Amino acid sequence: MARPRRQVDLLEVIGRRWAGQSFPVIARRMRLGYGTVVRAYGKATVALQAVQNPNAAKLGAVTGGEYPDGRSV
Repeated sequence: MARPRRQVDLLEVIGRRWAGQSFPVIARRMRLGYGTVVRAYGKATVALQAVQNPNAAKLGAVTGGEYPDGRSV
């Protein structure tokens, strides 16, 4: 049985990232793992793209989205 995923404040992650903080800094300050922060940010950006471009939701559903550095989710 897998461990439950942590609840992440996506708005805080996005705000910190847009303020110029790196993923490791965000992770330390929010007391989260690096992978948790990157995964949350990637999912949030896919969701934002879907709001701005309805076709992006279809692409995200098919490909699973991408991390900010281009790797697949």
